[in-house]
Amino acid sequence: MIERRGLLGLALLLPLQLSQAASALAEEPRKRLLVLDFELVDTSNEPVDQSAEHTKRLARARD
Repeated sequence: MIERRGLLGLALLLPLQLSQAASALAEEPRKRLLVLDFELVDTSNEPVDQSAEHTKRLARARD
């Protein structure tokens, strides 16, 4: 059988524990993402220039 005082104590401590966990997460260092813009130079010697298609793919990815 669950004791009411124990249950009440847990209910009162839970928000405190959650706020401590949230502040600990906020203090963790964040990972950074570096995105570089680059120009594709077609060196395939194919008859079709693929840079236009690559530019279209980049534009679709940005949208």
